[in-house]
Amino acid sequence: MMCLCKQVQQSRWTRQNNFAPIRRVPQEAKQERAIFVFIVASGDATVAAGVVKTFSARRGTMLEGRSQPEELVVVVVTLLSYGCPIQAIVHAYGLDERTVASWRDRAGTHCQKVHHGIIKTGKLNLIHVQADEIRVKGRAMIAWMGLAMMVSTRLWLAGVVSPTRDRNLADRLLQQVRACSQALCAVLISTDGWAAYPNTIKRAFREKVKLIAGHGRACLQVWPELCIATVIKRTEVKNESWR
Repeated sequence: MMCLCKQVQQSRWTRQNNFAPIRRVPQEAKQERAIFVFIVASGDATVAAGVVKTFSARRGTMLEGRSQPEELVVVVVTLLSYGCPIQAIVHAYGLDERTVASWRDRAGTHCQKVHHGIIKTGKLNLIHVQADEIRVKGRAMIAWMGLAMMVSTRLWLAGVVSPTRDRNLADRLLQQVRACSQALCAVLISTDGWAAYPNTIKRAFREKVKLIAGHGRACLQVWPELCIATVIKRTEVKNESWR
């Protein structure tokens, strides 16, 4: 049991058997501006923030509401992340195809929440970023997947999927990279020879600057230490002589 108590003046609390019951006089609490944080951990249940409300340790994760063993869910999601087909998992573990697909979607939603809460907070000093797109061939369809990675830590910053390889794909990708970066930091972005990248990078990494006092719109200026590098690809074709 852990009890954290912060208050301005002395408050009326009674302690019995190392347990602090949640009890205070409303008027007294208003006058003293008492702030109480009360956490009790017991097994998989938790009581938090001075409110008598229990919740499972799985809440907010992909395991919430699942009755299957946790080890099985983790193994299945790991296999899916490494490209194992769903049908192979169904036959190997005797699961229903819809169950495996549901675990995959729930894991993706959980990962997206973690990414937004930890990575896309505007606190990373990116230094060097590589952006590229991959042509994905599916059943009766072609899709394009844009990816961006922080070179120094090999951290995936952004990923978008689009049915077409157009400017919208590049804009969405670079806006996600911008959401991860510190403002006005020095950053080098390396891309391939796609013509949409240079202008997209400039649109994403710019700030409003008021040059003239008074009414009117602020100018949008590109970050002063923004650098763009383009990889030049060269393919050599060997000429073979046929008899």
